[in-house]
Amino acid sequence: MATEELRRILKVFGVSVTDFADEAAKIQERAARLSTASAEEIAALVRDLCELLTDVEEKFAQAVRAVDGIKRDLLSAVAAGARARTAR
Repeated sequence: MATEELRRILKVFGVSVTDFADEAAKIQERAARLSTASAEEIAALVRDLCELLTDVEEKFAQAVRAVDGIKRDLLSAVAAGARARTAR
């Protein structure tokens, strides 16, 4: 993976995490008022929570895939070097 692409993925993930923290705080504030909320308000909160979690999970998975790709390439390179060494 090119360094520029990795940086882009990590930047998107970083922004997503920051947005996640901000939105999570707002949802927590709304959750504190659920005892007096209508069914519609509860449904809206659950919907917003699910959307928030889905978004951050997708960005996290992208970042993990990027790092896993680098790890695979690194391990393959080391293994190939070790095989070449033992084949002599």
